Amino acid sequence: MWFVVLASPVIVVGSLFLAWLYTRTMPMRGFWRTVAFLPSAIPSLGLTVMWGVALKPTGVLNNVLEALGLPAQGFYSSTAQALPTIALITAWGGVGYWMVFLIAGLLDIPREVLEAARMDGASPWREFFSVVVPLLRRPLLFVLVANTVWVFQIYAPIQVLTNGGPSGATSTLMFDTVRTATVYSNQQQAMAQMVVLLVLLGATVAAQFALLGERE
Repeated sequence: MWFVVLASPVIVVGSLFLAWLYTRTMPMRGFWRTVAFLPSAIPSLGLTVMWGVALKPTGVLNNVLEALGLPAQGFYSSTAQALPTIALITAWGGVGYWMVFLIAGLLDIPREVLEAARMDGASPWREFFSVVVPLLRRPLLFVLVANTVWVFQIYAPIQVLTNGGPSGATSTLMFDTVRTATVYSNQQQAMAQMVVLLVLLGATVAAQFALLGERE
């Protein structure tokens, strides 16, 4: 649950902001949309390996930090930083994908509604929160629910970068379920863990529908 709390809001908020930004008038808009979507086109394993190399103790990012006079960070080798690091890697790979769905939802909002808000003197932020977000409720709910289901099932980055470590800091329920079934060959316990995972996922999705679902 902590992993979902770390990754999912970053993905949804980031994809919503980029979708809103890239539907406004700006130079080279198509190019910037492609750049934002590009990480989603990279296979998950390749994305994980790339960040694994960049974030290792002697990697590019730590070299940059040391050049700026800042201490090197443990990232995925640190007990405190490992899970947030994997959450950010997951978010970086997912924001562009969900952005596409929200761009489609934004383009369906009648232009005359937005023009009326501007004529009434609404600032860009007021227009976004008071007009755009309410009219984007249904595609936003889809992205929120589908992304939550996806984040609950994240396995590859954890298996490649940390294998559940260090000291079990990244041993999510999905990762532990797969390890129980494949490494320890304990099918009964793995099935029980999967039931728990489905219950948690169902409760989370139900809460999201309750908050953002259609109301009479």
